[in-house]
Amino acid sequence: MKKNYWIVLFLIVLLTDLVAVYNSNETLRYITKPLLMPLLIICFLSETSSFISGFKKWIVLALLFSWIGDVLLMFESMNGNFFIFGLLAFLIAHIFYIVLFDQIRVKAKIRQSLLPLLPIAIYYIFLISLLQPRLGEMKKPVSIYGLIICIMLSFAIDLWRIKDRRVSLYVILGALFFIISDSILAINKFYKSFEFAVIAIMLTYGIAQLLITVGTAGYIGSASKQ
Repeated sequence: MKKNYWIVLFLIVLLTDLVAVYNSNETLRYITKPLLMPLLIICFLSETSSFISGFKKWIVLALLFSWIGDVLLMFESMNGNFFIFGLLAFLIAHIFYIVLFDQIRVKAKIRQSLLPLLPIAIYYIFLISLLQPRLGEMKKPVSIYGLIICIMLSFAIDLWRIKDRRVSLYVILGALFFIISDSILAINKFYKSFEFAVIAIMLTYGIAQLLITVGTAGYIGSASKQ
């Protein structure tokens, strides 16, 4: 099955998941949500099957731990500890993304830039300040997670100088959508819940993972041909 078919299948499952959220169909979500990351893993491995690259393991591990996080968060309503475990799984996923983006930067001989750090730091301080009065015992875990995902975004932005602009655009937009998704989740959970929040969270999350996956696969393909 070609890459495009896997992407189409991923988008169909993502759309079905959004419909399930809208209709409060939790039974269907137990099928659709756990399917998302495995489909991206298959898509990525299918697209890069002809290439040997040390980068492969990092994206697969990031998607695997994202899948673990997805599954754990599905049981949050049964036990609040599942949220902590899910948060930890996603934190590990972001660390794998950081390693991936840094290794791509090093291979492309790109100097790390401090320029993106200022707006990212301002956003991080603003969001944590907004949430902090309502975080309670979650103050430290959420603050650490927020810091890690902001570092992930800064490492992704460094890749804008790689030769393949399409690849860098996918990765940077993917990281931005990840920040948006997690910000919506944090605001909805800790600050003020709002209608269609879960739909917005899943839509931006799905787009984020898809863009990073496709971008990374594209980079591995173009780098292997050089």
